[in-house]
Amino acid sequence: MPYPQIYKNFNAIPGPTYTCNRCGNEGHFVQVCPTNLDPAYDQAPDSSYQCKICFKRGVHYNSICPLNRDPFSINQRRKALASNEEMNVRRASQGRFRGIEDVNPRALLCYEPEGLVYPHRDGSQEMPSRDEVELQEEKDGDMMEGVEENTRPKYSRFIEELAAARIEMTELVHETRPRPTALDMWEDTMEKTVDGWLLAISDGPATDTESAGYDGDEEETLSEVDQYVCSLASGSHTIGTMAMEARGVRGEI
Repeated sequence: MPYPQIYKNFNAIPGPTYTCNRCGNEGHFVQVCPTNLDPAYDQAPDSSYQCKICFKRGVHYNSICPLNRDPFSINQRRKALASNEEMNVRRASQGRFRGIEDVNPRALLCYEPEGLVYPHRDGSQEMPSRDEVELQEEKDGDMMEGVEENTRPKYSRFIEELAAARIEMTELVHETRPRPTALDMWEDTMEKTVDGWLLAISDGPATDTESAGYDGDEEETLSEVDQYVCSLASGSHTIGTMAMEARGVRGEI
């Protein structure tokens, strides 16, 4: 069973023979000396003095021993004072945001500082309408974010302008030099089948023979496919005979 500690009433006035060993004055105990919390008044005792807690001689008194756990000791009172000061500083810093914490969080989403103005381009402080913003965008060719300043053209808009310029240039080249289509090529060289033989009839520009005065309908040459087919035909059908038959059929048509 631990021995119960009995604390004196240090607020009482000590006897006339009692002298405080910290400040050297009479009328109060050392436990309640006004200089206890000030380390500047700490003095080393005589070499014959031995601390009852750590058993060191001539180093410090019992009340300021680092191992002293007595709540009325100077060591514990200093620690309590430091913790209280730290707590007061923490409470003071938290008090700055106390007004904001009490506000509804939804109100903070639409919070707007006082005295904030939105200058317009013409110097006025009125908010521009949607029509004015669209007209300004069409005039400048860029987009407006909010109402403060114009930003640079968006990268997507730059790509669109580049693609439009390329398409316009391509159309211009096609107008000056139209590209032949599959239908034009088919009309220039029409393929017809006559009695099972494939003939090529050219309706394109005049050849050297036609420019010399010859009619293309009077003399007609066989295509490479006709010559290949003729080579595989029987010996009785020669290339000349097939050409005559082709002209006769052409004349009947």
